[in-house]
Amino acid sequence: MTEAGGDKPTARVGDYLRAEHAQVRALAQQIGAAQDVAALRPILSEYRRMLEHHFSAEEARDGLYDAVMAEAPERAHELGMLRAQHAELLEKIARLQELIERYENAPADAVLDHARGLAAQLQKHESAESDLLLEVFNTDLGTGN
Repeated sequence: MTEAGGDKPTARVGDYLRAEHAQVRALAQQIGAAQDVAALRPILSEYRRMLEHHFSAEEARDGLYDAVMAEAPERAHELGMLRAQHAELLEKIARLQELIERYENAPADAVLDHARGLAAQLQKHESAESDLLLEVFNTDLGTGN
């Protein structure tokens, strides 16, 4: 099925997902590259808002995860793990934000190390999700490499 202009709806969805996952990876890189706590604060706020929307859309009824389940129900365990990581990642961002707000004089190295670990975990999650989608739909969302 195609729409006006000859575009396949699945191609447009793939383009949207590639763009959104690229944005997720770019913000994760910004978190990992932050050189001081003051620079990290606004990045975390933006990232948390964006991820809440991103994860909600993926998990929504008839969202990405439902589409994966319809196409490859045998991947339910992997989807369950990715879904659980969503909540875990958002909680880690919230804890890091709280640490920054509560302890303005917290050792910068400790906060930045925590942020780098979070960024690595976010990138690993996005990579696993992209790999799953590539395998199920043959849609490359990019790896950011």
